[in-house]
Amino acid sequence: MADTQDCNHTQISVPDTITRNGTAQEASPFAQLVAYFEREHTGRFLLDAEKQAVQWVFTGENGTYTLVVRWDEKAERLLIRVPSIATVPPEKYVATAVLINLINWKLGIGNFQLDIADGELAFRGYLLVGDGKLGQKQVKSHCLASTVAVDYFMPAFQHLIWSEASPEE
Repeated sequence: MADTQDCNHTQISVPDTITRNGTAQEASPFAQLVAYFEREHTGRFLLDAEKQAVQWVFTGENGTYTLVVRWDEKAERLLIRVPSIATVPPEKYVATAVLINLINWKLGIGNFQLDIADGELAFRGYLLVGDGKLGQKQVKSHCLASTVAVDYFMPAFQHLIWSEASPEE
């Protein structure tokens, strides 16, 4: 059983297995998500049990980012988002959209997105879990891939935003 903190700093317990009708069954996907973060990032994440979400701040070689992972029970999917990677000025929207397309074309997991309402550059991904069973290895691989992608491509976005370089450069 893993104990962790939610956004209000209260303790909750997340079982590794649930016993129903005398048999042990796997914990819910959200419990698996929390168990992964408890094991890998003990005490360094925020939990919002009501939204079934975990928020974790990570530092890569090129910046510090926030990873938000949420379990969507209805769709049986894990939603991964790295919001506010950068704020793109309006005059760079078209060039940034071209760069995003060039990068997304080659990404195998997730994608970068630009919100033209406010210039927010974000990374989004998801993992469909059709049978409702989410393993900690799946959580780890998708979270790791998302953090690596964001940090790896950050210099390209910075170069584009802060210079006169073209997206192809």
